[in-house]
Amino acid sequence: MVSCIPQNEMVVFAEDMNEHVGSSNVGYDGTHAGFGYGSRNADGSRILEFADGLNLVICNTLFTKPEANLVTYVDYIMVRQEDTAKIRNVKVIRSEECVPKHRLLVMDMWFKATKRRRRKFEPRVRV
Repeated sequence: MVSCIPQNEMVVFAEDMNEHVGSSNVGYDGTHAGFGYGSRNADGSRILEFADGLNLVICNTLFTKPEANLVTYVDYIMVRQEDTAKIRNVKVIRSEECVPKHRLLVMDMWFKATKRRRRKFEPRVRV
C-alpha cells in the first residue's frame, strides 16, 4: 500500500479513544508488538486495521512493562514503522492523573541533531 504520509517527516499519532488492542498480536505482527494489556475489543480491531493500513506501530505495545504501568485506559501513541528505531521508551506516569481515569503517557525519542553549515558570503557583483 502506498502511504499518504511524506517519507521525510516524523508522524506521531497520540489519541484517546474507546478501544483496547489487547495483549495478543495475532494478525497484526508489524503493528502490535505483543506487549499489551487485557483483551481486544471491536474498536481495538479497528484501530489496528487503521494502523496496519498506514504502516504505523502502536508504541504502547513495544516494551515490556509491569501490569500497573500498562493500564492507560484508552490512550495510544503510534508512529510509522520506519521510525520505531527512534523510540527509546513509552511509559505511564502513575502518579500523574491528567483527567479522571487517565494517566500521563510519555514517549521518549532520540533525534539526531544536524548542524546547519553557514555558507560563506559571496557578493554577486565582482569588481
